[in-house]
Amino acid sequence: MSPDDLGNHSDTLRYTATRDELRSFVPTGARRVLDVGCADGGFGATVLRAVNPGAELWGVEPVAAAAQVARGVYDTVVTGLFPEDAADLPIGAFDAVFMLDVLEHMVDPEAALRAASPLLAPEGVLVASIPNVRHYDVWWPLVRHGRWTYTDIGLMDRTHLRWFTRSSIVELFVATGWEVMTLEGINRSEPVGWKARAIARFGRAHTEDMFFVQYAVTARPLQVASS
Repeated sequence: MSPDDLGNHSDTLRYTATRDELRSFVPTGARRVLDVGCADGGFGATVLRAVNPGAELWGVEPVAAAAQVARGVYDTVVTGLFPEDAADLPIGAFDAVFMLDVLEHMVDPEAALRAASPLLAPEGVLVASIPNVRHYDVWWPLVRHGRWTYTDIGLMDRTHLRWFTRSSIVELFVATGWEVMTLEGINRSEPVGWKARAIARFGRAHTEDMFFVQYAVTARPLQVASS
C-alpha cells in the first residue's frame, strides 16, 4: 500500500481497511482478542478469523454506524472511546490487544496504553500500527515547499492529533510501561526520479526509515518482561 493509496481514498476507507499486511503480527492460538478502533470489523473478518478461527473477538469503536456493522463479525463490540467508555472490559482476559492506526487519533495515547496493560492475559501482547511522520511524502513538501497539507485520510489525515517517528514510538511505549518486542516498518514505498536522487544524497543509513508509511509494534507489559 503506497502513501497515495492511503491518502486519496474517500473517508470510507477509514472504516473498511482489512490490513492484510499485519497478518504475520497476529499471535496464533489467541483465544480472546480485543481490537481497539475496530471500525466495521474488516480486520477481524479477514485476518483475525483466518489466523485464529475460533477466537472470541471483542472490539471498541467510537463511530456508532461502524460499530453496528462490526457486530456482525465480532462477538462483543463496545461503542465509544477507549479507555473512557470501556471500563467494563474484563481484566487479564485478552491474549492480544490490537491498536491499528488509532493512537495518533487520541488526545492521550499514553492513557490508552496504560489502560491496555491490565487487560492482557499473562502471556498476552499488544500489537499496534502507527503512521511514520518521517516518511518522505510528509517531510519533502515541508522542506522543499514549506507545505503541511492535511488530507481526508492517510499520513496527513486531518483527524490525527499526534505524530510519531520510529524513535518516538519506542519512547511512547517505554514511558507507559511496555517492552517493545518488535518494531518493523510496513507498507514500504520508494520515491522515483529526481526525488529519489535527491534523497539518495543523504545516504542510505540516514534515510531507511523514510520509506515506511507505518511501523508495526509488538509489545508486552514491562512487569511481565522482567518477571
